[in-house]
Amino acid sequence: MDTHGNIERSHDVSGELDAHLSALARADSWRVERRLKETEFETTDVVFFEGVRGGELGPFVRKRINCSAGVGSAYEELMRAQRAGMRLLAVPHLVECTRVGDTLTVVMEYVSGPTLQHLVEERGGSLELAASLFPALCDAVASLHEGFTPPLIHRDLKPSNVIVRGGRPVIIDFGIARLWRADAEADTTHFGTRSYAPPEQFGFGQTDVRSDVYALGKLLLFCLTGQNPHDARNEEQYEALGVERPLARVIARATAFDPTDRFGGVREMRLAFERAVSGIVPAAEAADEGTAAVSAGAHRAASDAQGALNDVPPFDWEYGPVGSEAQSAGAAVLHEESIGRPKRSPKFIKNIVLIALYAVFVLGCIMAIVDPNEQDRGFPLWYLVMEYLSVAALVGSVVALLLNKPALAVWIPRLDMKRLRLASVIALITSVVVFAAAGQLAGAL
Repeated sequence: MDTHGNIERSHDVSGELDAHLSALARADSWRVERRLKETEFETTDVVFFEGVRGGELGPFVRKRINCSAGVGSAYEELMRAQRAGMRLLAVPHLVECTRVGDTLTVVMEYVSGPTLQHLVEERGGSLELAASLFPALCDAVASLHEGFTPPLIHRDLKPSNVIVRGGRPVIIDFGIARLWRADAEADTTHFGTRSYAPPEQFGFGQTDVRSDVYALGKLLLFCLTGQNPHDARNEEQYEALGVERPLARVIARATAFDPTDRFGGVREMRLAFERAVSGIVPAAEAADEGTAAVSAGAHRAASDAQGALNDVPPFDWEYGPVGSEAQSAGAAVLHEESIGRPKRSPKFIKNIVLIALYAVFVLGCIMAIVDPNEQDRGFPLWYLVMEYLSVAALVGSVVALLLNKPALAVWIPRLDMKRLRLASVIALITSVVVFAAAGQLAGAL
């Protein structure tokens, strides 16, 4: 009997469960720096991880997605692929991906650099810009289609969802991305930016790899002209927008209404683009400045991307990054690590204030027992001890629940957070019962 496959699957499930539980334990350790986006189904924040030694690691991007609308599952596929060893050079590195009920929480690297939208707005559209970026963008999208079975379709390719880092494109925002399903006749959920989304994404059929081809055609138009897509559908209309005829032909085919009239895949479109560029640039310049520059630029970008991924240091979630290379490309930064003194976050101060206030409260309870007021002097000592200690335990359990646990672990490294929460709840319930019993005794006395 062959049990090897079952053992491997068991290990995979166990590893995913461990990662899930670890992520839940770190849920209170993220500090929100600013909000990037908020919609009906998703919030996106820039966050920092607060380590137990007081240092901060970041920035990261955290998304919280309401999966009840059928969105967000692509992040789970990306996380599974990443854990299996796949390296997608043009996708942000995922740190966490956990689902609780219908809420999916995804934490990923913060990709610095201008979006394609900002880059074109600043420099203007041109053939040179398109030649330097578009082939690499095609490769990035193709890696999603070819690296997954069935293909992973982004469905929301647009200028604001492409970040240019170190001269190479990085694709972000996989909220509405999905795997292609052979048995589906149409998409059940219709999302996307209308200027860049194909007709089938709005109820005309199921999206497939040619849907991303459509969006790439619109992105190519944007790179060339600096204009957001119009309703142009044929070569003549694209030429009227200032696009050279060979490239207008490529865009027209990519953005055809019927998916069967488009390029069959992204690789085919990339090849057509390069041939069109070589037909526009004079033959002598094409080899040197066009095709050669494109291929060399794409190769260099891929090498830079691989190097950036290799430079990301391992990370210990309790104590921060391992080693001192945390500021390399693509890696998060542990602030003040170099000066040897951890940064004290507001959560440390919150803990100190809560503990100080509770200490004053306990002292007041002790004084009320030792030197009772005129009203309490009529009660026996055992009753006063029972009453005030139950009140102190009640308030103490509430304080324990309010304390920031990662910051508390700095003072008590071996403290078990789960047991602390459980003990606090038990103490809260017990103190309420004792306090109620003391009230009943007071009535009897």
